[in-house]
Amino acid sequence: MGMRGFSLSCALGLALVAGLPQNLRADPGFAITYPKDQKFGSPLVTDDFKIIAPKRRVVAPIVSPIEMTRAPASVEEIPEEIPAEVPQQKFILRPLPAPRPPTPVKTAARDPASGVFDPIDTIQTAQRFSAFDLSPHFFFTRIDGTDRINGGTSVLLSNINMGASFAWSQTWSDSTRSFIGIDLSKLGFKTTNTTAVEGASQYYTQILAGVQHAPFNWLDLELSGGASEEVFIRASSTNIINVDKIMVPEIHTSLTFNVITLYPFLIGTQLSGSMLFSSSTETHKVSDGYGYRAKIFLVESTETEAVRWSGSLFYGQTFQNTSINKQQRKDVGLEIGLRWGGPHE
Repeated sequence: MGMRGFSLSCALGLALVAGLPQNLRADPGFAITYPKDQKFGSPLVTDDFKIIAPKRRVVAPIVSPIEMTRAPASVEEIPEEIPAEVPQQKFILRPLPAPRPPTPVKTAARDPASGVFDPIDTIQTAQRFSAFDLSPHFFFTRIDGTDRINGGTSVLLSNINMGASFAWSQTWSDSTRSFIGIDLSKLGFKTTNTTAVEGASQYYTQILAGVQHAPFNWLDLELSGGASEEVFIRASSTNIINVDKIMVPEIHTSLTFNVITLYPFLIGTQLSGSMLFSSSTETHKVSDGYGYRAKIFLVESTETEAVRWSGSLFYGQTFQNTSINKQQRKDVGLEIGLRWGGPHE
């Protein structure tokens, strides 16, 4: 096909496009299908062509020859959007504070009113707590008297005596405590074929209150005061001895030493002295006197048990005269101690 034929084809194409309905011209997706016996680009001289919608094969949209000769529009390059830089979060590492050392919780290392305390004294934080003690004891008593007028002597021997003491103690610090206690004992003296004893069996009481202080873990000091019913004898005849009990004020002091520690036991000794003050009744005028006692003890030194026990052997003497007799008393016996109580949180 020559240049003339190509021009004619372009003119016919423009005419056809101009004659198309407005909606088809506005739609860039339609296409023209030629008859089978015509070649692409030949003049459309027949009426059997059809304009088809893009339901079948879609051909490239029709572009006018004029537009084909134009230079392609320049494509505006849209710069790639670069996201804004997100500021990085900075982490500052600081050292953790040093942990506080745990506060040691320890228990008081000493025993209550008995004057016995434990050898392991590692208390750093003082704790207040109460304790109760029950101490049954068994002992023998001998009383020697000398008559002030005629110089006659008399001796009284007891059967086995029994008694018990009950004490309550309050611990105020790792080395100081206070206590109050009461003791009740029954004394029974023997009679012989030649001598009768009036008032041979009687009950005797003692009340004491005091304070204990431990300057060292091996030493305990005690100071207490109170009153006790003491035994005094007199001869009403050559074959009758009367036994009287008189309330006497007294002050006690003691030193307790821890000697040997065999865990969970502690062996120690206690030395105590007493000052007996004067008193008077209708039959007796009692002078000042004194006394002492030595004790060796074994005590359980563990503090985890709710009940603790101890045992001791003791020997003591008292010297106190009356207006009738010069008198000396001796006691030897065994004491068993039970303790309830312990530190409070």
